[in-house]
Formats: sequence, structure tokens, C-alpha cells
Amino acid sequence: MPFWYKINVMVLLGAFTLTASPAAAAPKFLGDIDKQLNAGAGTAGLAAKNVAPADPRLVAASFIQTILKVLGVVFVVLIVTGGFRLVKANGDESKIEEGTKTVQMAVIGLLVVLFAYSIAWFVGTQIQKAINNAAQATSAGS
Repeated sequence: MPFWYKINVMVLLGAFTLTASPAAAAPKFLGDIDKQLNAGAGTAGLAAKNVAPADPRLVAASFIQTILKVLGVVFVVLIVTGGFRLVKANGDESKIEEGTKTVQMAVIGLLVVLFAYSIAWFVGTQIQKAINNAAQATSAGS
């Protein structure tokens, strides 16, 4: 492979990994931590009076989403590893094939994780809407 091709592959992979910034997820993550701390305090009898414990369905949905986020990071690392193998192949066909296969499988895995995450997000959103609707119906009926 030409030298510039290797450089372009590394730049593209680097740009791809930088776009998945954890800073974008920080506010929601900190909110989730706060909810979980309040839920734990509620089960111990230490919660504030107006704080309701977290719904187990929402906790499960959040847990699944967190696991899928971690898997997404793993597959991005595999893509970078495969790209690094491609760059370091030095024309060796077996190493090029190994790096290409790693990148291809990691991209497929990342797509599957993204699809699963979108389903988990949709289900979590629908559960939240159902809980909110039930709470409104209960408070309207009182």
C-alpha cells in the first residue's frame, strides 16, 4: 500500500473515533447517576420526601443502554486496531487480510450495536411515556 493511503486511513479512523465524544453523553449520564443514588437512598429510607424511587423497568432499560454503549466503544477500538494492523502490514498479504477482516467484522458489530441501541432507546422512551401517562391518569382521577 502507498504511504499516503495508510496516512489517509489513519486520519479517517482518527476522525471517526473523535466524533464519538463522551462529553455529549455526560449530562444524561450524570442525571442517571443522580437518579440511581436517589433510588438507592429511597430503598434505605434516606431519600428526600418528594423523590420517587426509580422504576425498575427504566433502570433495566438504562442498564441495557449502558452495556450497548460500552460494546460500541469496544467495536470502535477494534476498528482502530484493524486500521493499525493495515498500516503496519508492510505489504504482507496475510496481515492485510487480517486487518481488513478485523475492520469489516468490527464495522458489522458496531452496526448491530447501533441498531440494538436504537431499539433499546425506543423501548425506554415508550416505557417512560407509559409511566408518565399512568401518573397523569392517577393524579387526574384523584
